[in-house]
Amino acid sequence: MLTTAEIITEVLKKWGVEKIFGTPSTLETDFVTSLKKNSQIELITSYEDDLAIAMASGYAKLSQKTGVVNLGTPEGVMNSLGFVKSAFENQIPLVIISAVPSLYSEVYEPDHDGFGLSHLIENYCKWSWKINSPDQAAYALEKAMKLSQTPPFGPTFLAIPKDIFSAKSTKTNYSLHRSKPYKSNSSQANNERVSLVLLKAKNPIIVAGTQIAAYNSQSELAEISEILGTPVISEAPDQGSQVLGINLQYYHPYHLGFYYNKDKVMKNYLKNTDCILEIGTKVNYSTMFKDINPKAIIIHASDNPLEIGKHHVATYALVGDIKTNLDELISTLKRYQWPYEKQLEKRKKQNREIIQKSLIERQKVLDKVVLNDKTIKPLHLIKALNEVFNKDTIFVDESQSFSNFFKRFFRFVSTHDVFGTIGGQKGWGLPFAIGLSIFNQQKKRLVCLVSEASFLKSLQGLLALAKYKTPLHVLVINNKGFASMHLEYKKSFRFDKKKLEFLSLVGQTINLETLAQGLGIKTFSINKPQDLITTLEKAQSIKEPVVVEIVMTQDPNEWVS
Repeated sequence: MLTTAEIITEVLKKWGVEKIFGTPSTLETDFVTSLKKNSQIELITSYEDDLAIAMASGYAKLSQKTGVVNLGTPEGVMNSLGFVKSAFENQIPLVIISAVPSLYSEVYEPDHDGFGLSHLIENYCKWSWKINSPDQAAYALEKAMKLSQTPPFGPTFLAIPKDIFSAKSTKTNYSLHRSKPYKSNSSQANNERVSLVLLKAKNPIIVAGTQIAAYNSQSELAEISEILGTPVISEAPDQGSQVLGINLQYYHPYHLGFYYNKDKVMKNYLKNTDCILEIGTKVNYSTMFKDINPKAIIIHASDNPLEIGKHHVATYALVGDIKTNLDELISTLKRYQWPYEKQLEKRKKQNREIIQKSLIERQKVLDKVVLNDKTIKPLHLIKALNEVFNKDTIFVDESQSFSNFFKRFFRFVSTHDVFGTIGGQKGWGLPFAIGLSIFNQQKKRLVCLVSEASFLKSLQGLLALAKYKTPLHVLVINNKGFASMHLEYKKSFRFDKKKLEFLSLVGQTINLETLAQGLGIKTFSINKPQDLITTLEKAQSIKEPVVVEIVMTQDPNEWVS
């Protein structure tokens, strides 16, 4: 007979789990001992519970496997709820295993018990459960693993009392009946109707949302846009890093880029379109609402039926697994496109020319930028990043105010060049990037863009970075004044520097260089545009962790894109 700890280890092995991220405590010593006896599974320790969630999230996104997390205490679960919420919103498959005090605590020490923990976290998980018997362990973990990988993806949670970890199961047979995660899709008849609407439309456009990256459906999106000759606008807020990834490459002939409310070409397309295909979008940004033609036919594709028509009327719906639905839509479009070939060719030529002109205008903005000034401005840094990290680089973006410039002007070569979040949980970027670096089989350069506020929120991530020594370049974009918050406050009342002094780090003796150097991490600091390229080139040549502080302009007006 096996203990619960041994059963959990065996189930994880059979699911192909190679790494567990966690913060071990005294409550699950049996589980950690079982893992240590098993060379197939490596325990990656962090120094904070929320960092373990973020590291597992990064690992899951790059490896396209389920991230497994071990949280040592009920307090650790509560401490990490913000990052669990982000994983839920970003549709990242995680299985979170938390040790809780022994069962007797429910009666004799209720203040010490994690009472109701599974109910507390259930709002941010697809499923949560407390295992009260070793006989439940194999089935519960099987269910948690399967549900996390079933669209829409997301975290699942298991609470296991300390005495249950060491208890032996009465069962002698632990054979598992694994089945593939279920993938739903819309009917063939519905796909045919949608295909004909798109083919007959005069000015269709595609608005691509976060679920494209969540389902790794960038190639399907590209093929649909190329069949229809349709421009693609990637959904994104004006400020912040709230995108999951890159939907199409910078130079793709039909990609207009991320939505920008001052872009005249985008506004014109939205105003004159007669059909919009929204794929995995929310379209809940009021500025985009104002631009969309109210008479346009709207086709909304989402994995969640509750999202369909939530913010506007959807004429047609494609509900289910995004990748599966797009594959079927491609097949149907190819089958019905032949009567419309002349119309499609004319549209393709016209849209390619318009989008090419839009790219040229964007490039003209960068061409005017000269790396010679008193302070570093956002476009200075963009120009340097394009020069130094122009290929074979993966970015994690939590750069806040800089993110809008990054999304608009950086020349993304691959659709898997950027990872972000729509959860908005500050401090996730650094540990997420560490998780990516642990599964960087392609050996690409990894760059983490973080604001000074995000960096300060995740300082303990530097301990993990120093311990595992993964080659990660952390660029701290430091404007010493929380520029993203300045811009929001500026909208709410007349801008006055004295009123916003509480948002500034100016005058405070926080030396980011010293913080990183104290842990043995190589650091650089840049405060002049003319030093950007040479210092970044020197940093990127180092094959170990590097922190680069980039001291940016403190003028809030320079951060208005």
